[in-house]
Amino acid sequence: PGSGKTTMLSRLINMLKYDYRIGEMDVDIESDIDARRVAESTGVKTMQIHNGGLCHIDAKMTADAISEYGVDDLDILFLENIGNLVCPAEFDTGAHRNVMILSVPEGDDKPLKYPLMFSVCNVVLVNKIDTLKAFDFDMQKFTNHVKELNPNAIIMPISAKTGEGMEQFVTWLADYIEKLPTVTALCSTVKNGHAIIFYIDIDNDSVQVIKSFDEYVNISEVYFECFAIVQDVDGYYGVIRDKKQDGLRKNNMIN
Repeated sequence: PGSGKTTMLSRLINMLKYDYRIGEMDVDIESDIDARRVAESTGVKTMQIHNGGLCHIDAKMTADAISEYGVDDLDILFLENIGNLVCPAEFDTGAHRNVMILSVPEGDDKPLKYPLMFSVCNVVLVNKIDTLKAFDFDMQKFTNHVKELNPNAIIMPISAKTGEGMEQFVTWLADYIEKLPTVTALCSTVKNGHAIIFYIDIDNDSVQVIKSFDEYVNISEVYFECFAIVQDVDGYYGVIRDKKQDGLRKNNMIN
């Protein structure tokens, strides 16, 4: 708590909202303070998710919230998770990319104390760099700690208050979005006793197929529901709802 997540998101959305259709969801144990703050400062539709006293939100909670929120008319949906460095790292929300935010006053030793969080994120925002002179925060030492855990992590020093460094984050996000395929449908079918998941890619005028689910003995008893296409550093994978297991699963895609 207090790292500047809501302030950063509000500034980010205001920088992006004229180019993208944006939605935002906030997770908290109680109240809708953050969701209202974002809505009031940006004008975008927000939704507060109450997680029943838990210290995290998982993919099923996210899927249920998305179903209620509605995303057909959105280009980007931001999910502001619970503000701690422990529980959220242990549960996959199904997000395309995970961005964590640490503030300068918290100290440069946090990667040593909470290694999992820094290992699973794609981007690390170091917020409140306008206070660097007031705190003993060594940016190089912090960077070294993070890179030892996660060599692929992108580290961006920012100030959500002044806006310093935010353009770099906006550029990264825009570049990432441009690389995503234009997907019209994610569908499922059963063929030769195997579940086949596929989607249509408008940009390449092709059908991309997810590998069949060989681990199920009787595939006809399993119902798969479309959910999302996600791009990772290793390629694309599908996130689908498995009604039999009552949860979301990732599956690698093949051409």
